[in-house]
Amino acid sequence: MSATGYYLISALLMAGLIWDCFITVFSARGSGFFTRFWTRNFWKFSLIIHRLRPIHRLLTLIGPFMLLTTIIFWWVIMGGSLFAALVAVSDSVINSKTGTGANFAEIVYFVGSTITSLGYGDFVASGAPWTYISCIAAFAATVVITISLSYVLAVLAASIGRKTLAQNIYALGKNPAEIIEKLRKDEEKGIFREYLLNLSTEINRIAHNHLAYPVLHFFHSPEHERSVARAILLLSDSLFLLSRIPGERERSSGLLGVLMSSIVNYGTLADFKLVHPTDRECKIDRILDDAHNLKLDAAHSDFRKALDNYLPLRRQLVAICLSDGWCDE
Repeated sequence: MSATGYYLISALLMAGLIWDCFITVFSARGSGFFTRFWTRNFWKFSLIIHRLRPIHRLLTLIGPFMLLTTIIFWWVIMGGSLFAALVAVSDSVINSKTGTGANFAEIVYFVGSTITSLGYGDFVASGAPWTYISCIAAFAATVVITISLSYVLAVLAASIGRKTLAQNIYALGKNPAEIIEKLRKDEEKGIFREYLLNLSTEINRIAHNHLAYPVLHFFHSPEHERSVARAILLLSDSLFLLSRIPGERERSSGLLGVLMSSIVNYGTLADFKLVHPTDRECKIDRILDDAHNLKLDAAHSDFRKALDNYLPLRRQLVAICLSDGWCDE
């Protein structure tokens, strides 16, 4: 390959790295193309295996693995870009003691020591422009590792926030009947009103975190009570059934509206449907059973109309659950 070809490869790799890293870390609209492509497909493959035989414990390792691998991937691309520029011309890197040109393996060694800022000094750039290119690469590597660490810390904090939100929702109850019973107690309405408003704020925050850090979709919890996708689905079903209880819709319409608005926001911003639910997986019968336990007339036309209006949102939430490795069990 000609020197021009190597320079072109070097420029393309560096441009791809900068774009992918910038979009992934700084953009609030998701990850870069390369990061999105390999992470989504790897997760999709993992879900196929999981649906054949549940591997919840293994899925918990995939999120951190993807986060670490993404950073390593950026470093490899950066090293490849520098290597392509240096290998384009012979003797771009020389042995500092003998002055002889470095071979293929020695250039790889020089690239590694440069982007890790080790700089042993046994191999050096032979002169301009290679010295400038090496300095730029070392600076870029420092920038990448700095923003990568900041990104990792932000993702880990958001991951903890997801688990906390799930636990706070499940603290209300394990099923719609338990949650509705608590919310209907007059003497505790003031306490739960504040609690639910805080939940609304947290749901909105988690929704935006999913948009800013798409890798959060791959942080799976092996316990369903720590799965934010399942918890929000449970809360959504509970609020729908509560709104069908005579008198409750009027008494709590403002609060119900705020919470449902947050859930709709979550379903939109955290939209990550790698698995699309079937009618069987949506389990409409479950809502009807819960309605029967609450002594609601599920056969009434008003209830059926409200249920038809609610189903698109529920299917969206079930799709997120399935894509998170859980189903509506």
